[in-house]
Amino acid sequence: MINFFKALYTPPSSNWQAQSLKQYGDLWMMGWSSMQTVFYRSLMIRDACEGRIDFAHPEFSRMSQEKLEAAMEGTLASTHALQRFLLHSLSNPALTPAIAINRMMDASVDLLDVSMKPVQKKANANAQRLRKEAGKNSARKTAKKS
Repeated sequence: MINFFKALYTPPSSNWQAQSLKQYGDLWMMGWSSMQTVFYRSLMIRDACEGRIDFAHPEFSRMSQEKLEAAMEGTLASTHALQRFLLHSLSNPALTPAIAINRMMDASVDLLDVSMKPVQKKANANAQRLRKEAGKNSARKTAKKS
């Protein structure tokens, strides 16, 4: 009986723990980038409502298109990761419960990682691009006042 419990318990691999910590940092940075994007786009919407820019500005159509692209890329990547995990698990029927649980933990962390990469990439790129545009616009406004 003791050997059975010993076989069930294996300490979690440091691989998924380290990867989880990295993902926490990545998600925090994505949240920061998303806040910046919402701020700059809110200013653009305000300017469009006040008539300073046109609603046909490319940024307005880009908002929806980039979200759809990131969702599609993340869905495809997570589907491939899930298929790899299932094929690997089904091809090895002699797994102990402990090894199976450890592999499931690794797979869940991998699944989150691959599905969030496209979203994170778009969010960071948006924040950087909008920050540069806002800097250019403020420089133009300052030049007009002079």
